[in-house]
Amino acid sequence: MAGIFRGQGSAIARSLALLPALLFAIFTTPAALAQLYEQPVLVVDPGMHTAPIKTVDVDAAGRLAVTGSDDKTVRLWSLTDGKLLRTIRMPAGAENIGRIYAVAMSPDGDVIAAGGWTTWSADAREEAIYLFETRTGKMTTRISGLPSATDVLAFSSDGRYLAAGMGGRNGLRVYDRDRQWTEAFRDTDYADRIFGATFASDGRLATTSRDGKARLYDRDFKLVDRI
Repeated sequence: MAGIFRGQGSAIARSLALLPALLFAIFTTPAALAQLYEQPVLVVDPGMHTAPIKTVDVDAAGRLAVTGSDDKTVRLWSLTDGKLLRTIRMPAGAENIGRIYAVAMSPDGDVIAAGGWTTWSADAREEAIYLFETRTGKMTTRISGLPSATDVLAFSSDGRYLAAGMGGRNGLRVYDRDRQWTEAFRDTDYADRIFGATFASDGRLATTSRDGKARLYDRDFKLVDRI
């Protein structure tokens, strides 16, 4: 795993990255699109992250790892040899737009979810979570209308649910794969940002927050304990 964070890429290669205003316009609202780069941007790709890694997740079999970074990329790695398998360039714009704070990989390794600072708008409801096909890197879904940047993402053990911990006091959202990734549950009774979320094998969900509380939800997302 250490080799992943040192980077196992090839020599530096310059590449034109058609950043999201071109590649992802079909998934993006006009208000959010206006903040993204409107022209191709020349970037240097050394085969590794070029800014701090903020988040990491692995598949259930321990074959693959996914990392997200302030460099506005999500990278897929082989855990058997530490090699970089794929770089996903996020919809991005000037300054902080596109920084990734949270990634999650479905237990079967087929889906990558990524979120973070996705917009710069007076209307905070423009934040989004992006879902990608691991095999191709293709974006398959954009979950929009979030109230703030996403700080935490976690899949349930069967891959059906995606829990998202919001920044600020915006609480918890849970999205359902079987309902086209629409919202299945929310809890806004948080006094500060969520910094941890995990599912048990039986479907229960636990979260931790900077408000000093740990919360436990049953498999139907009923709050059963807060300590």
